[in-house]
Amino acid sequence: MISRRVKLSLYQLISEFPFSEIMVLIEKYTFGEFLFSIQHNKKTDYFLEELKEIISESTEEAVLDIIDEILRVRRTYRNKVNPKYKFDERWGELKRCLLLEGLKIEEGELKRVEPEIEGSNSAEENLKKEILNSDLQKRDDIVLLIENSSDAFIKPEPDFNGSLSNIRTALETLAKSIAKKIIENAEEDKEISSWGVYISYLKSKDFIGENEEDALTGVYSLLSELHHPLVGFSEEELTSFARAMGLRMCYFLIKKYNGG
Repeated sequence: MISRRVKLSLYQLISEFPFSEIMVLIEKYTFGEFLFSIQHNKKTDYFLEELKEIISESTEEAVLDIIDEILRVRRTYRNKVNPKYKFDERWGELKRCLLLEGLKIEEGELKRVEPEIEGSNSAEENLKKEILNSDLQKRDDIVLLIENSSDAFIKPEPDFNGSLSNIRTALETLAKSIAKKIIENAEEDKEISSWGVYISYLKSKDFIGENEEDALTGVYSLLSELHHPLVGFSEEELTSFARAMGLRMCYFLIKKYNGG
């Protein structure tokens, strides 16, 4: 399912278009009605707020249809935006938001590069809900780290190292928080201070098995050591891939902690 982040990024791009182009796009692909706009015939603050609401409430099909049209005639839309850098910045951000959802613009087409679970929210949204529904002391900090990772990835000048660093820290903080809760519940007098110790402790308590330990440590290493693109992959693509793996490991840990 398309995330709210993608919809808001699309809204930011469309809001740069001329009034008439916005009206046509909305009429073609959504059920939004701008009756008040017909009277005013300009982009008022009220109009833009209503546009944001319509895009936010649009179906995934409508959002993808709008993106597909912009993709097909991108140069036409770009020529209608002044200055041009506003289009370029918003378009680049939208592409990175889509990549975080497993969608990639390639050879003039929007392609899914990661499998989608039908009827689900985005993986990141589900993860944040699970974390916030837990009783972990650091849950707000972990969610903030995940959001900071997204922000670093999609901003006009992406900080790919920062994006991975935030996800790595989120994974580490989550594992440590779970380990501390188990220690607290068992009334043990034990100090844990490093990633390896957290994971070893969780294994010793049968919270995770050997294969799961290997997967967690492998992804943690990937997030720590991914500094140079591999042949056939851009830095953007590798960052997106490694980040997705980190999110999945976080989701595995929090679902297990919350009772599956």
